[in-house]
Amino acid sequence: MWNRLRQNLVWQFSLLSLFVMAVIGAVLLLVLSASVRANVLAEAAEEAQDTLALRVTNRLTLEDMAQGMKGTRYDEFDRFVQDSVVSTRVARVKIWNRQGMVVYSTDQSQIGEAFPIKPALKQALAGGLGGDISVPKAAENARERLLGTLVEVYAPIRFEGQTSPIGSLEIYQYYAPFARFIQDQQRLTTLVVTSGFILLYLSLVFVVTRGWLTINLQRRRLEQKDREVKAVVDLSVQVLNEKASLQEGIAHQKERLARLSVAMTLAQGSPGPIELGRELLGLVQQEVGAEYACLTLVNSDGTPGEHLDRFNGIQPFDVSYHRHDPLTETVLKNGQTQYLPDALAGGQAGPALVAIGMRSCIGIPLKAEGRAIGVLCFYSIRPNAFDEDRLFLESFAGICAIPLQRARLLFAIEQAKEELETTFDSVPNAVVLIDESKQVLRANSSFSHLVNKSLQAITGASLCSLVHGNDEFLHRCPLDDSMASTGQTKTFREPYLGSISLSVRMYPVASSSGAPRRYVAFFTARN
Repeated sequence: MWNRLRQNLVWQFSLLSLFVMAVIGAVLLLVLSASVRANVLAEAAEEAQDTLALRVTNRLTLEDMAQGMKGTRYDEFDRFVQDSVVSTRVARVKIWNRQGMVVYSTDQSQIGEAFPIKPALKQALAGGLGGDISVPKAAENARERLLGTLVEVYAPIRFEGQTSPIGSLEIYQYYAPFARFIQDQQRLTTLVVTSGFILLYLSLVFVVTRGWLTINLQRRRLEQKDREVKAVVDLSVQVLNEKASLQEGIAHQKERLARLSVAMTLAQGSPGPIELGRELLGLVQQEVGAEYACLTLVNSDGTPGEHLDRFNGIQPFDVSYHRHDPLTETVLKNGQTQYLPDALAGGQAGPALVAIGMRSCIGIPLKAEGRAIGVLCFYSIRPNAFDEDRLFLESFAGICAIPLQRARLLFAIEQAKEELETTFDSVPNAVVLIDESKQVLRANSSFSHLVNKSLQAITGASLCSLVHGNDEFLHRCPLDDSMASTGQTKTFREPYLGSISLSVRMYPVASSSGAPRRYVAFFTARN
């Protein structure tokens, strides 16, 4: 309750202003009530001075003021007072001389008595007006005390031609008629003051409430804006932090890829795709901290082919079943990366690998020219081990797929070359490859036996010098005729080679532009 009051400005103002207005109203009512009493007393005093004292003065004599009234003089003056001064409101009338003696009283027993001059009488004897509203308590008021609360008024008495009062007229009036008037005035004053303060209070509360509501509305708007600004700032800080973290991650990945690129460049000198794959697999396995890694190459028909395994920090185990590992097959089927943060939650990691403690695994396809040429798989005994390495591994797979495919092609070319050379040398006919000028580019061992020269001596020599013994132009040379008539057999006897009968057929080897640049010549010797 107290905390709510401290936070609510309207309640604070309402209670504080109510208390202050109540205090001010009470004080104002007391002041106005006292003012009403004072006004009543002043009016009674003015009436006594202006009317009653003037009447009494006309009937008084200096002798009356000096000795007091007795006998016939008292009776005569008392009749005048009873007829002209006393009314239903007047309880007692006294006349005092300057020495403090009662020279007349409606209570005849008090005439001639002298009493100490009290302040109100002294004020009247000085020419002023004095009075009070109370129950008379002075010594001279022993009889008036029985009359209850009275309005006591003192007015000065002056004879004509004199400036100083010779005495004072004291009139006691019943308070009851004045009390009713005073109460009516007090009630009216209370009603007016209370109504005015209530209207003022309600007006102030209304104004303050409106102001407080406006302040609260503006404060809520400011708080909302502050929250929005804070949210924007927090979001900006978060974005900047994420950007910085992302930049750090990218820089880190670039460093890792740079290291692997350098190592990959060195590894490209490997003699075949398996050796290159073994080098690359070992490099990336160290980077991601995988306990087990494997590389499966894909055959031209899309089936799994050659396979490599590497172990890091764990005891090697039998992975012969891995030729049909579910993770590899899924990657080949979908052509997309497959990541299992926790292998226990799914079966794609292979039950055998899960059984030996592998918890997370990731498989990435190696693609070249839009076709999968292999699958990289990494396994770890830790769950979620590759959360931060997925992008790196996919980038690495994209980089190493090209040199791996190149190594496969070069290896295939080298194998084809060896097979071609083996086939070329195993042909029983003499075969020679020449250019347009009939210079020998390559020959097989049969041709070497035919011309009785080594292959080193044959390569680069003129075919005419090897077959005819000279490079001079021969009319209707069978070699020229064979070059001109593609695929036709030309037979001739060659004295240079012991007069053996030779049959020759030449076939052009077209260049990329379609024009013949080289020829393959087949020689058959007969005795």
